[in-house]
Amino acid sequence: YMRYDEWLALAREAYNTSVLDPHYYFRVSPPDMRPADVPIFAPPRRGGRSLFLRDPADSKGVHCRFGAAGIIAEAHYDGSRNMVGEFGGPPHHPNSGRRRYVLAPPRECDKAYLLPRGHPSGRHSMVDWSRPIDFDKFPRFYDLAAFEVIIEPGDILYIPHFWLHYIISLGTNFQCNSRSGRNAVGAGSLKKCGFL
Repeated sequence: YMRYDEWLALAREAYNTSVLDPHYYFRVSPPDMRPADVPIFAPPRRGGRSLFLRDPADSKGVHCRFGAAGIIAEAHYDGSRNMVGEFGGPPHHPNSGRRRYVLAPPRECDKAYLLPRGHPSGRHSMVDWSRPIDFDKFPRFYDLAAFEVIIEPGDILYIPHFWLHYIISLGTNFQCNSRSGRNAVGAGSLKKCGFL
């Protein structure tokens, strides 16, 4: 473990590193982080509804991540809807506050080669989306339909539940997300891939 100031000192130097150099990631999650700490994720007052926190009772809490350039979250899906807010990065850094997302709907799960249910990394793709793909080993991946978006400071990205998402920090960035709310949309596709 490291303190935030230790991470920040390392992250400030990380903008000119290669993929072979160490990369650092700092995360704050419940119970240390509450929805009230990031007001857009705060539960609505007096029975109102929130666009960002659909079902407060089913919330997984607010998770804030501080990532250096090059940090990757391998392709996976979550079982609840996900609202991601990008809040920035240090000034004067290349790509500061930018993250690239590659998203694929649940119907593409067979082409993503998900690790099986019960595997320690279940819900994750066994394909390394950040490297050249071996199409002899993963032939269906060639036909995977996906979307790409780059979010910047001030952007909010909605990721529907069960959607696959691969993330790479293009520059040092600070983002928070909250997952809450479920329905059955996409569940049939995942069932065919051995989940749910």
